[in-house]
Amino acid sequence: MKKLVFYLFFLCITSTSNACDVCGYGNAINTMGLLPQFSNSFLGFRYANQNFVTTHPDDNDKEADRFMQFELTGRYVISKRYQCSFSVPYAVNQQVGSDNIHAKGWGDISAFVTYAAMPTTKIGGTSFYHALQLIGGIKMPTGTYKSDFSIPTFNEHLYPGTGTWDVIPAINYIINSKHIGFNMDFSIKYNSTNKFSYKMGNQSNGNFKLFYNKSTSVATFIPFIAIGYLSSQADIDASKEVLYTGGYEWNLQYGTDFKIKNFMLGVQYVKPITQNWNDGYSCHEAKFSMRLLYFFPNK
Repeated sequence: MKKLVFYLFFLCITSTSNACDVCGYGNAINTMGLLPQFSNSFLGFRYANQNFVTTHPDDNDKEADRFMQFELTGRYVISKRYQCSFSVPYAVNQQVGSDNIHAKGWGDISAFVTYAAMPTTKIGGTSFYHALQLIGGIKMPTGTYKSDFSIPTFNEHLYPGTGTWDVIPAINYIINSKHIGFNMDFSIKYNSTNKFSYKMGNQSNGNFKLFYNKSTSVATFIPFIAIGYLSSQADIDASKEVLYTGGYEWNLQYGTDFKIKNFMLGVQYVKPITQNWNDGYSCHEAKFSMRLLYFFPNK
């Protein structure tokens, strides 16, 4: 299969200084994964969950932050070089510790435009093909944010929305032959300041992925393994840097996509290799995601 693409969807992280002093990040790792049939439009659903364990520096109490997200996503092919896509998330989150708190609601809608700067092209006389895509995205403040929570230890990351307009540029390069390929992508999420004078730290994300493509007359099987890097700058509250925010991690990602006819089912598992979130007080345990997509046939 020549036309595979790694599509990056980056959502939000939130935090405020008048809530819990150290909290886990909710949707810090959120990727679409390898998508076959780059020239086809699709509509689909995705589910993801991940956990953070946090030790508070003042009293050494621990809490667990659990994040679940259900997402409606789609892509529309405008032409050979242009595509647009969207993400509409719904969050169901929980904080378990000295206080057990739940938060749920619609998250911030994201929209993306992809430009094929280099459409799929054969490399000389070899059996390899490569392609380069440039992606521009925007996240809109449509989700629930600053609900009436009175508990001082409430993790602001549990809010489904952030209250900000954010910009997400990304670049994606892929090279593959008939059965094996390599994908590299990089993105940055520039966060703005919300009406409460709070700015979440900008994020950067990179992934280096090796995949294998096995196709039969009825199905396509695409297992993959990847090394990923994610970092976040410290948050800013009223022009002051917020303590115990920001950090980075290197992670191992593996999973597979299974496509039959116009449907594709995919699963992915992300496990940090090394990390330092919130000055070491928060530990990202792992993330699991799955998706079901329907590809519309070309006209």
